[in-house]
Amino acid sequence: MKTFPLLRKKCFNGSRLLRQLILPVLFFLISLPVAKGIEQQEKVTLNLKNVSIVEFFKEVEKQTPYKFFYKNSQIESVPKVSVEAKDQLLTVVLNTVFSKTNLTYVFNEKQIVIQQKQNTQRTPQTVRITGVIVDKNQIPLMGVSVLIQGTKKGTFTDENGKFIIDVPKTRGASLLVSMIGMINQVIYIDDKTDYRVTMEDDQEQLSEVVITGYQTLPKERSTGAHTSLSSEVLEKTTHFSLKDKLEALVPGLYFEPNYVEDQYPTEESSRSIIIRGASTFGDNNPLIVIDGFPASSASDPWKSINPDDIENVTVLKDASAASIWGAQAANGVIVITTKRGKSPTPRIDITVDTYAQRAPNLFKIPWASSADAIELYKWMGFETTYLDALGTNAATYEKYELSPPIKIIAEAKLGLITMEQANMQLNQLKGIDIRNEFADLFLNKMENNTKANMSFQLGSGSHNFRTSLTVTSNRKYNKGNSKNDYIISVNDQYAPAKWIRVSLGANINLSEEERNGFVINELNYLNQFDRILDGNGNYLPMNAQDSRSSYDSYFALKTSARRDSVAKYKLPYDWDWNLKREAETRDNTQRNSDIRLTAKVNLMPLPGLSVELSYQYQYINQYLREYYNEDSWMVRNQVNNNARTDGTYPVPPGGMLYENKKFGSGNNYRGQITYDKKIKDHSIKVMAGTDWRRDYYDQTPYGYYSYDPQALTYATGLDFQTANTKIIRSV
Repeated sequence: MKTFPLLRKKCFNGSRLLRQLILPVLFFLISLPVAKGIEQQEKVTLNLKNVSIVEFFKEVEKQTPYKFFYKNSQIESVPKVSVEAKDQLLTVVLNTVFSKTNLTYVFNEKQIVIQQKQNTQRTPQTVRITGVIVDKNQIPLMGVSVLIQGTKKGTFTDENGKFIIDVPKTRGASLLVSMIGMINQVIYIDDKTDYRVTMEDDQEQLSEVVITGYQTLPKERSTGAHTSLSSEVLEKTTHFSLKDKLEALVPGLYFEPNYVEDQYPTEESSRSIIIRGASTFGDNNPLIVIDGFPASSASDPWKSINPDDIENVTVLKDASAASIWGAQAANGVIVITTKRGKSPTPRIDITVDTYAQRAPNLFKIPWASSADAIELYKWMGFETTYLDALGTNAATYEKYELSPPIKIIAEAKLGLITMEQANMQLNQLKGIDIRNEFADLFLNKMENNTKANMSFQLGSGSHNFRTSLTVTSNRKYNKGNSKNDYIISVNDQYAPAKWIRVSLGANINLSEEERNGFVINELNYLNQFDRILDGNGNYLPMNAQDSRSSYDSYFALKTSARRDSVAKYKLPYDWDWNLKREAETRDNTQRNSDIRLTAKVNLMPLPGLSVELSYQYQYINQYLREYYNEDSWMVRNQVNNNARTDGTYPVPPGGMLYENKKFGSGNNYRGQITYDKKIKDHSIKVMAGTDWRRDYYDQTPYGYYSYDPQALTYATGLDFQTANTKIIRSV
């Protein structure tokens, strides 16, 4: 960086007479500033390294009678400073600190006022910086992060190691160059606009260990393909779940899209993680190992792991994973190690994260626009023979509820309306798209997620303790859907003697979820030109485009036919279906609990010999409750559809309650002996052990008819086998 010497003005040296006349006047004028200048000869002693400018101000204020005055906007972009001074003049220290910034200062009695430096000429706002990043062998490095320090603006190098970035043209501007496995470099911007940076290997990162679940190996001794991620790397991502954090951090790890086909949109971004390619049998999910124990197959480990509790994640990718964990590791292994207490003094950490995202844009679903779809229907109906059957088969028109454009075309072909009327009605449909009404009725504008985490830790040579509590609240973009998660984690390690170490751990995950909203794939069953509510907010009769196998195929018949059946047989409920009506008749909740307890004892009777006995118990309990009141389609359709002509109802009127209780448990025992000995330049490691695991899973579904949630009563002794009785739907 360039420096500019201070300009000093020389005083006029005139005749002796002139001096005698003006010196008294000058002495009077400058007597106050001179006195002030004497006060400014304060000396300070500082030893500060990489501190903020505010911390520097505070330290100066402690040693001098001066106070700094400044605006936050003036100092927010000032980089951190390092100062080492012993009995130096305050002005010298201030000049040194501010020389690399766009700030200056003035003394005002006992005040030091911070000001912006005034440029004598207009300069551009930014300067374009280019460069190339190489390793010690001068090979270009791709994917290196180049970040303007003090901001979030940055870029990455291309395949040739080159980068381009616009940097604010201010004194003190610098670029941070970083890459995993390399030592960070800092570029201090001067008059140059092109730089070449050579990065060195970070030996500390390269000497990381690989944790397989059974043993810990130095990285250079591991022969399998793997990727290790530290807690520092994971903390740089903003996702709330570990599964989402791993995305884009692990090479070769692929998130399987959750789209059956283009026309089948869903709310989940992915179904499973693929490490070693798609599996022929079963799912593609890898084995999850937490602190040396496989997670039970009856639970979803991604939901029970708090990302803030993770110390290290190792992804084992190739066949070596199967050599360690057997056939259960056919899809790869993700080994997770949780944090232990390290702080020598009691330490409490509290973090609160909030994340919000906009609801999905339904018009990104690959459908034709309403206008284009109507033109396609008109072409099929009037210019091809594709829909000619509608003009000759009046029974089809009378029996089934056709979509609005097909119904208009059928009426035109049957001569019920003129072509002019058909074209006018079809053109009116161009302005209707159910996605607009669906978004207004069933989607929030934003999805809000909040996570609060509090942890306590205390560590010493013989005792390490850490516990944490995490609360996550999720208000989904689907109206009526919400979820709350609670995760409690405890890790305690105690070594009463040098030859023994005891470890105890607990992880408790509790969650409660409301599922009363509609996901966007509901649109897959609705007609694009349907209306849900009329102008007064009343329900309009609708028909879905599938048979709704969970209900009955009668659902696809015309609304008028169902209304006729209600009137003819005096059925207890109306038989119209409407999506908004369904949303208002649901009361669906789910509660989950997942408890994992671990215990380990390490015995070291001889140098190099280790005996480990460990046990894990996991308990999973899930409770699903779905209640449908009398106004729901579930109740009305089943009661009406099973009614008998003699006026009896095998399915009694009243609400319906469906419950499903799932229970699972897992027990895992392990005994392991390890002998590790170094002899001069050689290392011997022998390991033997046994592992026994048993998982149990069961569920009990049951339902109640004519259920009253207030009185907690329901119907019993139902008869579905009544003989020689005509069912309504067969008429």
